[in-house]
Amino acid sequence: MRKKLLFITAVSFFLMSSGLIDVLISGDGKIKLGFLENFNQASAPTKTFSAPSARVLNSMEIMVNMGSSFGVEQTDGFLGKIAIGLGGIAEIELTRSSFMDNLTGNQKSFPSTVFKMSLVPQHLAQNWYIPNLSLQLHSTPWRSNVDPNTSLKQEVRATDFLGNNLSRMNMENRFTTLFGIIGKDFHFLRFHGGISLTDVRVRNSYQWIFYQDLGYDVYEEIPDLQKNLINPYGNVSIFANEDTRLLAELQAIPFIDYNIKTKKVEIKKTWQAIVGVRFFIKKWISLDTGVKYLSSAKGIADSEVNFGLNFVLPFKKNENTIIK
Repeated sequence: MRKKLLFITAVSFFLMSSGLIDVLISGDGKIKLGFLENFNQASAPTKTFSAPSARVLNSMEIMVNMGSSFGVEQTDGFLGKIAIGLGGIAEIELTRSSFMDNLTGNQKSFPSTVFKMSLVPQHLAQNWYIPNLSLQLHSTPWRSNVDPNTSLKQEVRATDFLGNNLSRMNMENRFTTLFGIIGKDFHFLRFHGGISLTDVRVRNSYQWIFYQDLGYDVYEEIPDLQKNLINPYGNVSIFANEDTRLLAELQAIPFIDYNIKTKKVEIKKTWQAIVGVRFFIKKWISLDTGVKYLSSAKGIADSEVNFGLNFVLPFKKNENTIIK
């Protein structure tokens, strides 16, 4: 976890330092402070918690989010993302994509690169009757979520009707999600949603099954898997007062399961809902807190509290800023 935190912090510091050096030093080498006025024009974050919105960051805006999660032992804990607006029409982001690993009972996340492209120019989207439209692609690298040393949960290790049970397993996963997003930002209400297509892949999978009649583990390969999950999703932000917004989002995330009867890995989905609050300390600094719950959870004791601090840093004056 410390390595993740140090990496995000180092990248954020490098980008912000580079931008500050560029805007602080004028052509003749003198220090200039006019750029500080840009911070009063910082736009709102382009996400609620994890579900995307159709709007992109303004050109040369950097959005940094750092936080953590509490309340559940089986969690990665650290949350973080950094995004950069490109020309007011695109956005790139480094973040993490979540999924539910039912083999261990843990919700996990893999590093993810994100590219979002707006389909409506900013000057047109300023009209109240024209919605924002965009496409966003999330992609993770191949990562191992289970290896022979991983402790599997008791339900997965349960015996079948012959007394056989899963002893150990190895598996690598990868996820790619394409979002089609439509939405609109008003001062008192913001709503965004659409359709997501998630390509879930599993490879390098093998298992050791303990056969009761043999009295020892038998190694077996599991065929590679690929499955597409198509689901709706959405998020809403409601004006509570000048400094506070009420946030809610709903989306489906991959659910990796195991069937002891067929001795196969299964790819499913689980619904993730988050409800919370965003409090603006300054126009460019906001504090998020919310409660996350999965439809696959057994009860409210499995809910999770998320906490995050957002920085939106505008290094270029923009006339199409979306107010907080």
